[in-house]
Amino acid sequence: MATQLGSIKRVRRFPGFVVDGFNYQSPDVVAYFLTHFHADHTCGLHAGFKGPAPIYCTAVTAALLTNVMGVKPSLVCAVALNDTVQVQTADGANAFVTFLDANHCPGSATIHFRRRRGADDEDARTNTEKRKGVETREEHEENDVVALHTGDFRAARCVREDPKLHALIRDHGPIGELYLDTTYCDPRWRFPDRKRACAAMAEIARAELRREPRTLFLVGSYSIGKERAVKAVANAVRSRVGVGWHRARTLKLTGWWDENLFLCEDDERAVAEAAEAAEDKSRARAGGVSASSSVSPSNTPAPPFRVRVSPMGGGPPHENMARALRESRDPETGAPYFKAAVSFRPTGWSYRSERKTKDEKDDGDVERDETRREARLRDAVDQGSDASDDEHERAGAASASSYAPWVENDGATRVYAVPYSEHSSFDELTAFVSRVKPVRITPTVNAQTDAEREKILRHFQHLTDASRDRNRLEHYFRSARKYPDDETEGASKGKNEEDEPDERRLEGADPDTLAALR
Repeated sequence: MATQLGSIKRVRRFPGFVVDGFNYQSPDVVAYFLTHFHADHTCGLHAGFKGPAPIYCTAVTAALLTNVMGVKPSLVCAVALNDTVQVQTADGANAFVTFLDANHCPGSATIHFRRRRGADDEDARTNTEKRKGVETREEHEENDVVALHTGDFRAARCVREDPKLHALIRDHGPIGELYLDTTYCDPRWRFPDRKRACAAMAEIARAELRREPRTLFLVGSYSIGKERAVKAVANAVRSRVGVGWHRARTLKLTGWWDENLFLCEDDERAVAEAAEAAEDKSRARAGGVSASSSVSPSNTPAPPFRVRVSPMGGGPPHENMARALRESRDPETGAPYFKAAVSFRPTGWSYRSERKTKDEKDDGDVERDETRREARLRDAVDQGSDASDDEHERAGAASASSYAPWVENDGATRVYAVPYSEHSSFDELTAFVSRVKPVRITPTVNAQTDAEREKILRHFQHLTDASRDRNRLEHYFRSARKYPDDETEGASKGKNEEDEPDERRLEGADPDTLAALR
């Protein structure tokens, strides 16, 4: 849940700019920026929203704002990913804003802000210090004032190595302030890559279908997001996904709609056609098995789909599944379509660092072999970013047995919590900060109090360049080694000091952060 503080919503050194903070409607606001269309980031937005400023967002988010929420199109400015728009700050400076892919949900973006150095309060303070003879050396004084807001993001390799992001850093200087999604900023959250989590869900779904061929699968989701998880389960059981018209509209607006994958349950004609096609397939299979088989289309009706999308946190899961089993019936015969239901809860909060496999309960030796095999695959796809799809499939299949279901209703309903996350793991967060090397970090999640913010920032204090932050003592007490008086000192060593890591900088660093970096 994004922290709702004005000090976080306003972009420092860009007066009048507000990100994901629509409850802040003071006259000095000149531009709103929306990172994505999730409820905790649209607080204050509604159909009657009047500003006082326009909203900048991606084209997908703009479509959702105007068509789903009903915000006036005249207040929404769509910006394509990797495109830059010029926006004037409250003090009259021209700022340039670039939207980058956040790898979170459809339409999500990280936002790069920059403006030329000018007469804002911090620049004025620097000039005053220089006139007084205070040494305030700025290595990148010729570069821009830069901020990066991640919104919610999954910092996989595609985000950490985004060519556009690094071109912006190269051309306009280091990130002065990083507004960081710190949802899972704790060493215990080291969940797998999404591809691997999807592979695990697919393997579980196939196993459940073998256990009971008449199984209904439910996959949890928010208003948008988790589409990859839904697709993985649907492909595994070779079924389309039934959705209501609200979700069908959202899928179409986000570009995710596929007639071969999704089916609108409110479209009676489409459902009837799907049911007829399913019956045809059922007859063909029954005819191919045995002429004397007792299985027939009349006593085992074929459902038009086997997968549904369910809301995350939508009430008691087993009660909901039992009700779905009772209500999912052939409209002509009244016979039930399903005998069992399996629900997937894809969320990073379900991650556990140590899991026991089903084999452990029956045979310790088998379990140890399975654990060793999974560990080898896990090491091969550490973070998953460099692994091939085949490696993810193997790693996911190996880990599937470690997920024990929550079973009720005499085994008819089963819930699997799988650590599929659209936020960054702790390792990905530290890798991202290490890669972009910001001057300063502002946590945007779980950062309501000073104590919470301090706890988060401890993980990154040795990954930022505090010497460039005038609010830190390090800015005024720098070592000669780190800042040689001239370039010849570095050249005399035959290698630039920045070409190799300075181990002394990491002395006293948080042990979990060091482990993540290694």
